[in-house]
Amino acid sequence: MGTKIINLLIPSITPVMFFLAAQVAYDFGVAGLMGFSIMLAISFYVIYLLKNRKAYRMNDPLLKKLVYSLYFIETSLSIFLVGKIIISEAATQYFQVIIIILMLVATIFVLFLRKFEEKWISTSTIILGLIVSFLIPTLVYLRVSIPTVYSGLHFLSRDILTINLNESIFLILGFGIVFVAHQYGYLIVYEDVKVGYKPRSYIIAGLISANVLIAFGSISFLGRAQAVLPDLSDRVSMQVMSRFGGQFGQLLFVSTSIFISIYVVTRLWKTMQNESSYHRSMSFFYYLLFPLIIVIFWNLTLIDIFLFFGLIWGPLYSVIIWPSESSVKTRISFIAGLVLSIVFFLLYDVIIGILVGTISSILFMRLLMLNMYFKKA
Repeated sequence: MGTKIINLLIPSITPVMFFLAAQVAYDFGVAGLMGFSIMLAISFYVIYLLKNRKAYRMNDPLLKKLVYSLYFIETSLSIFLVGKIIISEAATQYFQVIIIILMLVATIFVLFLRKFEEKWISTSTIILGLIVSFLIPTLVYLRVSIPTVYSGLHFLSRDILTINLNESIFLILGFGIVFVAHQYGYLIVYEDVKVGYKPRSYIIAGLISANVLIAFGSISFLGRAQAVLPDLSDRVSMQVMSRFGGQFGQLLFVSTSIFISIYVVTRLWKTMQNESSYHRSMSFFYYLLFPLIIVIFWNLTLIDIFLFFGLIWGPLYSVIIWPSESSVKTRISFIAGLVLSIVFFLLYDVIIGILVGTISSILFMRLLMLNMYFKKA
């Protein structure tokens, strides 16, 4: 069961999720962080229930390719953005040299281990992620807590503890929709993960992931209290680390982030090797080179990527919940949901767009299925 849990944990114990949890905590406070983490935990069990209803039976090859492409592009964008944050936030040239050395060493290490036994690299990746997620907040809070007690400074910012119930509910629902879609995309791309998994594996993986995000995301609360004001809020974790983490904490965090990021990229690259040489070269452009260009020249944040892709993920719920033998029905419901999600995003905001796109695609699929039943009757 341990190997199964590790395979399920791989998409959530990554630097992207660490940085994203810290940004959510900084932007949306304790309600956002708790909702973000709890929805991730719930998504594991939801996708298990959907799996039993044959939700992975993607009969439409076009939509299957879309899910495959979305997962690759979003993952590449997020990984490259994490790399950009690490490099741009490095405190000194000396620290940048350390980063370059670590990147080279981590690349060799990952490629060497993958050549012999993949399970060891995946296991070490998860272990490193767990260590960092709990050790880094400990180092940061120990460094700050004692001076705080004696100086009388506020340890936490009060506004992060306030909860706007209406806004929080919509936000948390939006997080949940995207997380379930991410789980779906992960299990479409890596089909070997979904065989023979029992519910306890999903539940344990979900609980571990939620605790990891809460532990690491909490360092943003210190950033708000100590007036850490990044230009882009997804950089708050690096800035808190550089100010309060100490050299050991910075080195541990950066080296682990680089190591896990390289592992994720090499894992995606290995998946692309199954394609033909022509499609492989096109995949390299769309899945790796194009996202890298976007990250270099655009000022995106991780939450932007997470939510904007949610506008496309949401309409796929018509296929996730009610997989149909008819490609026409799946495409109509998906396109209708996508159009409405974009329209409501432009009129209101991205969360409303995600919710409307998801609900409308499900309703369209249901209506199309009812129409089929009536014709048979």
